[in-house]
Amino acid sequence: MSKKRKVQNSPPIDLPISDIAVLGLVSTRNYMGFTKGITGTQIIKEMKQASFPDWVDIKYSTVYNCLSRLEEYGYLTSNEDIDKKSRKRIKLYQISASGSIALHNEIIHYLSTPIKESSPLDLAIGNLGLLSREISAKSLELYSRELEKQIQFLKVYVEGLKESKIGSNVGQITLTNSIIPVINNLLALFERPYRELLARKEWLEEFLQKLKHGKVFTKENLNEGDPS
Repeated sequence: MSKKRKVQNSPPIDLPISDIAVLGLVSTRNYMGFTKGITGTQIIKEMKQASFPDWVDIKYSTVYNCLSRLEEYGYLTSNEDIDKKSRKRIKLYQISASGSIALHNEIIHYLSTPIKESSPLDLAIGNLGLLSREISAKSLELYSRELEKQIQFLKVYVEGLKESKIGSNVGQITLTNSIIPVINNLLALFERPYRELLARKEWLEEFLQKLKHGKVFTKENLNEGDPS
């Protein structure tokens, strides 16, 4: 039986990324076999298969909070049903008309508006005068190694998805018939951050060389200017 929940809180002007991710999954899965709706458990399963936390700021433990909040906004509707296997009651979610409008507006906004990303690395670089050249270089070399791990992780998906063979496994993703039509969309989700990380590492290597050759202001320079 369908449950219409009274909207208690007005939705914010800008939805958090986690809410947009959940809305998107509910919307797309409505026409990919989940005609009655999708459960919270199915959403989490879909997120795990697509490694959502690797490219979206969301945790699996917050999915049900997102669903509850979106239903409260009137962006989702829910129906109760009985699971055929467990015979337990389940809650199925579908996106509402207002939810579709909100989702479309958010997608258009992020597609058309470059968002300035802040990084703690910038703050650290701005304060290199507090550290010695040696410590700064060693720290950035460690950063570079961690960056390389992320690059190699994404490379597996980028190269695997480019092959697009039905039935093959790419990381945690199994390439099924339903995925092939959107393979380039899925590839973009991994290739964009992959290329950004490559560019970041290239810049880092150049900066490290400047640092090691004393062309970056560090504690040594600060001490040189200290009259004591």
